[in-house]
Amino acid sequence: MTKKKDKANEVIQGSAPDPGATDQGSAPDPGATDQGSAPDPGATDQEGDINLPEHDPGKPQEGRKIEFLVIHCSASNLPKHDNAATIDAWHKERGFKGIGYHFFIRHDGTLETGRPLDDDPILEREEIGAHTLGINKSSIGVCLSGIDSNDFTPAQFKTLSRLVETLEEKGIEFKIAGHNFFTDKKSCPNFDWREWVTDNFPEKLPE
Repeated sequence: MTKKKDKANEVIQGSAPDPGATDQGSAPDPGATDQGSAPDPGATDQEGDINLPEHDPGKPQEGRKIEFLVIHCSASNLPKHDNAATIDAWHKERGFKGIGYHFFIRHDGTLETGRPLDDDPILEREEIGAHTLGINKSSIGVCLSGIDSNDFTPAQFKTLSRLVETLEEKGIEFKIAGHNFFTDKKSCPNFDWREWVTDNFPEKLPE
């Protein structure tokens, strides 16, 4: 496939508690820019429906069509880092407006929101994330709390499935890929995402 370049919207790909550190999931780019809106992380959902805000019909749709849901890991398995607010703080330390992901899934399966995202298939300027170099303008970023393949829980994958189903119900068409699909320099999300997609949403596996 052809990978689009998006130099204006660089990436925070994974998270590490030390702003200057690198990790298995990702290394930040200190010179990156961030075009999205500052998020308000922490709104949670555990077992109920996942509700996306409705797109304002009076607002023009200006942006690119969503093409990917990109799966990341937080690059930490410490309980104190198991929340979107912590990721938000890390990303702000690196010069971003806030958490670069649209969603964060805690170990217990709780879904927390990050970047704003409404229920239409167009990713508008204020909805652009900062998570995957080259496709931030056409992708949704979701981060699972954890760093090693053994860290991720059935509850997290159940919530991830619910998120995919919710986006589908809204008529948003996309492929699902791990962060490392777009770069051979990263191992994030540090689990076999291809196997998970094949087992659960085979039609969404990228070529």
